[in-house]
Amino acid sequence: MKLKLLFTLLLFTTILKAQEVFTDAFFVNVPFSLVTIEDELFVSVFGNNDERVAGVYKLPFDNPNVIETVSEASITPGVGPLYLTHDLELNFLFGLLPGVIKIDLNQGLPSTDQVFIDDTSLNLGTNNGIIYHEGFIYYSVRTSGVWMIYRADTLGMSDPELFFTVPESDNSFVIAQIINNELYYFKYNNTIGVDLIKIDITNPTSETIVSTFDEFESFVQSSYFVNNTLFVGLEANSSNPSIIKFDLTQSLPLTAEPLESSISVSSVLGITSYQDDLYFTDSFSYNIFRLEDGALGAAEFESLELSVFPNPTSERIFIQGQNNNLLDYQIINILGKVINQGVYTSEGIDFSKFKTGIYFVKIDDANGNTLTKKIVKN
Repeated sequence: MKLKLLFTLLLFTTILKAQEVFTDAFFVNVPFSLVTIEDELFVSVFGNNDERVAGVYKLPFDNPNVIETVSEASITPGVGPLYLTHDLELNFLFGLLPGVIKIDLNQGLPSTDQVFIDDTSLNLGTNNGIIYHEGFIYYSVRTSGVWMIYRADTLGMSDPELFFTVPESDNSFVIAQIINNELYYFKYNNTIGVDLIKIDITNPTSETIVSTFDEFESFVQSSYFVNNTLFVGLEANSSNPSIIKFDLTQSLPLTAEPLESSISVSSVLGITSYQDDLYFTDSFSYNIFRLEDGALGAAEFESLELSVFPNPTSERIFIQGQNNNLLDYQIINILGKVINQGVYTSEGIDFSKFKTGIYFVKIDDANGNTLTKKIVKN
């Protein structure tokens, strides 16, 4: 049975150090989905050993030896929660079980998970992804050989509704991410080929092919998105890399590029990031790995001759240079979410309401030139 999971995207530089083991504490268990929430890494675990049953766990990035149980109740050892997604607004964690569980992170831990969608047909063989977007979770399910995407509001105020039926579905299908109100997914077009496709979530009636792989000879397992780049974890073999990336600023169709040729793992089941590092799982070694030294550093496009100051900042930042008129900006947090945007004025950009941490400011002028700067808020 082939495992399928979802994606990661990150800010990057060209040269990366080789991977290093971040933690091997889940040995014999299989770490699946990874989610970054503030300064902690949340991990879904499949399988069990004498010390740890299947469930959801968390550990601080600065001390991976301190592992805390988030939820084990109602989770069957040997089955485990597979895919995880996080409702940023309500601080709920959703996971595929079979069915869908909800974990309220506002409560004390360990938490008792709640059955959110009681549907045993949602399992490893019939579901390939679950993602959160603006008050809804989107998940896939296969019924009578046809793949469909459903969505449900995270407050549970209504029953799940059919969102999209995948046309001419083949044997495999994986939800990736929702980016700028477009849902990206992978569909296998034959035994070794795969298409990256997107649909408009406001009018999900047609699909656009973003990229096509011929002789792909691999399986998509996970995904992650940040700063206009989509990162995809694969089930690797001798002929393909473990992680590939797509630059979504390029014209269609896109071309996939290997993230780093020195990455060597069997199957990347989960990807996330924290500060300047990229984290990913490996189903063979049971480890969680880290790429250091600028793996998430912003790619700064110097087509705009501007300076951004002060940096670090506690209040406001200002833009100075010959092209500081008619500038649009976006403020992006470390998870890749746009948290503020607008048109730049002489009053600067207010950072006072944001938490301490790392952010990225993307600046665009009227001619399509772009500059991205990493900003430290203290």
